[in-house]
Amino acid sequence: MLRNSPSAAPLGAYSIKNAALSFSFARALTENIAAGLTYKKLFEKISGETAGGYAFDGGVIVKTPIEGVSLSVAARNYGTMGKLKSERTKLPSDMSFG
Repeated sequence: MLRNSPSAAPLGAYSIKNAALSFSFARALTENIAAGLTYKKLFEKISGETAGGYAFDGGVIVKTPIEGVSLSVAARNYGTMGKLKSERTKLPSDMSFG
């Protein structure tokens, strides 16, 4: 007879671990312009497979002549990961304007 319910004993164990260590630097370039950059060292482990990588974030903010209004651009997660078994993890890179 075939059963469609879980067994009392587990079939195995599975774990996922992710870590990111980052270093950031930002400063005013002029009275109206500031910029920043972040470097991230990445690590992931799924069961017995591991991969490492890196990513960069960066941004610039510019004050406009209009009181209280600034323009900015930010780029996040541009980098690469090593292969995890046979595939690389694609980083969720994006850019924002505002």
